[in-house]
Amino acid sequence: MTGRSRAWAALLATCALVSACGGEMSRGEFVAAANEICEDSTEAISGLSADFDPSSPPGDFVERTASELEDLLQRLDELEAPSELQETFTVMLDSLDDGIAELRPLAEAVEKSLDELDPQNPEPSQEDIEAVREISTRLNESLAAADQAALDLGLDKCASTAGATGGS
Repeated sequence: MTGRSRAWAALLATCALVSACGGEMSRGEFVAAANEICEDSTEAISGLSADFDPSSPPGDFVERTASELEDLLQRLDELEAPSELQETFTVMLDSLDDGIAELRPLAEAVEKSLDELDPQNPEPSQEDIEAVREISTRLNESLAAADQAALDLGLDKCASTAGATGGS
């Protein structure tokens, strides 16, 4: 392969990696793509909520919700935000990830509390209430931060996705 051929091959490979020679996404393209991903996720989470069976263990619903949010996070993470939006987008993704990390411990704390209820005194212990409260606070703070970052980016569908899970 000649030097010129290598240069063309390198240029073509670079173009393939950078949105078919179009460079980074425009702000409008990014917002549209992210909002579409979030709208799909919101619909899926709404479907989970509609199918919720209160007699099933809370962990079942939380596991399905966490799985859907992990898929959302992965799909969003595959987007390349325009450079001027990257920092705020990273805050949004990190905050959403932090919130997802609190979902399973929250379900475990609630299930533990339910398992330990005394039929004679069906009140959860103060320790269980405090554990659920602490986890819920961290979850809500993370999702509120993700919501705020999404709104700052103009990703209104993404803010509603976090809100659908208990955020602000």
